[in-house]
Amino acid sequence: RFIARRLVIFASEDVGTADPLALPVASAAASAVESVGMPEAVHNLAHAVVHLARAPKSRAVTAAVWAAVGDVREGRTGEVPPIGPGTESFRPVGYRDFTYYREDDV
Repeated sequence: RFIARRLVIFASEDVGTADPLALPVASAAASAVESVGMPEAVHNLAHAVVHLARAPKSRAVTAAVWAAVGDVREGRTGEVPPIGPGTESFRPVGYRDFTYYREDDV
């Protein structure tokens, strides 16, 4: 379980968006550890390890998350615009346009 957990973390933190399949592959291996169990799930873990090792790496998401956390801690936040159901921002375009398909859109 520990290795599966580390693979899922590695897929997000170190591979990130450089390989969009990294997280699903690692998550599938972690799921296999739970459902199949060891020692059989060693093959699933190996599959994920090889995939992650060969994947391109990007820490852009991790850097962005920590930059955002730093901004919040330093009080560098802007106002969140009041956009959503029940606000005036939806009135000009029509709230129903966002919740139902029109016939010509289907």
